Amino acid sequence: MQLYNDMNLLNINELIYLDSVKLIYKIKNNLLDTGINLRYASDVHTHHTRSRHNIYILPIARNIPRRKVTYQAATWFNELSNDIKSSDTLKIFTNKVKHQLFQKRLNNI
Repeated sequence: MQLYNDMNLLNINELIYLDSVKLIYKIKNNLLDTGINLRYASDVHTHHTRSRHNIYILPIARNIPRRKVTYQAATWFNELSNDIKSSDTLKIFTNKVKHQLFQKRLNNI
């Protein structure tokens, strides 16, 4: 792990996380034509909650859908701060997510 820290590199799990949330960012901002339509919590109900800008994830009873990349990616995306989610460009978004990952890693040392 020290090598990753010294060279500011992401490990494989961090790369999977980064690519997953970037996928959702691209879909959300129409940078990628996938045919996937994202629904937001505000589309489901009219309450003005802190999570109204989060992606609505259908409640599921079985574990199989939870293994899907899109389910996990949307869950991770929702956990990001609004500051990160509302980044103006993909590059800014990517840099903020990387910074968050490095900070999290440093806090765990």
